[in-house]
Amino acid sequence: MIGSPDLLPFTGSSGFDEQGEEPEAQNLPEEFCVPLLPRSNPWTTAAQFHRDFILVAEFSEQVGPKPVLTIPNDPKVIGSFDLNHFSVRLMSVDYQASGPGHTPPASPGLRLNFIEDSRVILGDSAEDTFAYVHYLTLYDLEARGMVRPFCMAYVCSDQMKLIENFSELSEYFSQASDSLKTGNRQAFSTELQRKLQELE
Repeated sequence: MIGSPDLLPFTGSSGFDEQGEEPEAQNLPEEFCVPLLPRSNPWTTAAQFHRDFILVAEFSEQVGPKPVLTIPNDPKVIGSFDLNHFSVRLMSVDYQASGPGHTPPASPGLRLNFIEDSRVILGDSAEDTFAYVHYLTLYDLEARGMVRPFCMAYVCSDQMKLIENFSELSEYFSQASDSLKTGNRQAFSTELQRKLQELE
């Protein structure tokens, strides 16, 4: 039950306004007057894209993180969503546990370590943007340190969807990553052998 002290702020000296007329703002100072917000619709979202999509981004030495591909490749799906800004956020994560490093003294020279993929869910609740992100590394003789970081992200506005389907997303994105890495390692090996033959 509401006690009388709770009613005092809503009544004037003459009691309740029975005519249903709008009171003269109760003579409140302007700094205390807050405009009413429009009623929120639970079926709307603050996301700037119109449906789920997949984003592939890479780290380029010349321009930094950049989007490479979206699936579907349809501007209507992406809407006004800033792919460049989101790519920077995704690729700012340092997911590499190790890179090319020195081998034990028994085998002199450098050793190329194959870096394991990383999987994470990232989000921005203010923009209703969440992503399952699968990080992988491809090898490239022209890249710094001969590695080119990539990520594949499933972007949506529903965080629970990502959490509930994490294992399934991980399985399918791992299959895509394995296919990319298999082709990349074959191409990298061929290119490396060709460069070594040119040096001889």
